[in-house]
Amino acid sequence: MLYLLSVSHFLGCMWVYIGKVVEGSWIRRPDELITVDNNSMSDVYISSTYWVITTITTVGYGDIKGYTPEEYIFSIFV
Repeated sequence: MLYLLSVSHFLGCMWVYIGKVVEGSWIRRPDELITVDNNSMSDVYISSTYWVITTITTVGYGDIKGYTPEEYIFSIFV
């Protein structure tokens, strides 16, 4: 259980990092189904952890997704 939580945290932090660094990422898209408040790091972290857990345990719901090649490559890796 601790391993799963550690991996989810690490991958969630990587997803946030990619979202903050890459232009046009999932954080900066206004047409996202889930609106993320960029000023609230807790909203961003919770959304990224949600994405990681749904991606790992299922095929993902598609409500949070990548838009850039960097995000697509990371999604394939996860």
